[in-house]
Amino acid sequence: MSASEPTGGEVPANASAVAPTPPPPDAGKDAWRTWARAVRRAWAADPQRRADDEAAMQALLASWGPWRRARTVLAYVAFGDEPDPIAPWMRAATAPPPTPALAATRTVGSRAPLQLRAWVEPLERHPYGFLQPRPEAPPVDPGVIDLVLVPGLAFDVQGARLGHGQGHYDRLLPRLPGHVPRVGITLDALVVERLPTEAHDAPMTHLLSPGGIRTLAGAG
Repeated sequence: MSASEPTGGEVPANASAVAPTPPPPDAGKDAWRTWARAVRRAWAADPQRRADDEAAMQALLASWGPWRRARTVLAYVAFGDEPDPIAPWMRAATAPPPTPALAATRTVGSRAPLQLRAWVEPLERHPYGFLQPRPEAPPVDPGVIDLVLVPGLAFDVQGARLGHGQGHYDRLLPRLPGHVPRVGITLDALVVERLPTEAHDAPMTHLLSPGGIRTLAGAG
């Protein structure tokens, strides 16, 4: 099986049905962001498809060896049309083993480093609308993270990630132990052959989409 071949399920035949034409290979990041946002909006506009795809991703994650072996996972609280890999039972305090403890990021300023806090319900709503751990949630040392789930607009099969341009995750990921699997969370239609990259971009080691889990060439 090739490094970029998905496991755990077939890519749906209609995976690219809602996708507008992607930019040319030499397009800049802004063009790719415009395309990726259009793909996600179309996907989120179909509630049944979104529910089915998120259920598939949650089932794949729950049965994946690195998830089951992890003690602490740095996840993210899905916002807007972001695909959500975390099922409600995964974040419940009574979740059955081998469910790891969850941490999430807390934003305290546009350029300040993201804080890592325990995912403790209830969460608070940031002025920009997304949910995050409250200030009293226990801090989490980056050194205890065993797995990180990374949101993004699009990813390529080499592991490049296209974010929103703020650089939060590019600054966060180097703070984690080097052996920690970095799992990009995305849709099948948003995995492309190559994205534009810059030297500071932090690559992924795996991709999780409704069609499966891809192990990339950079995985340890």
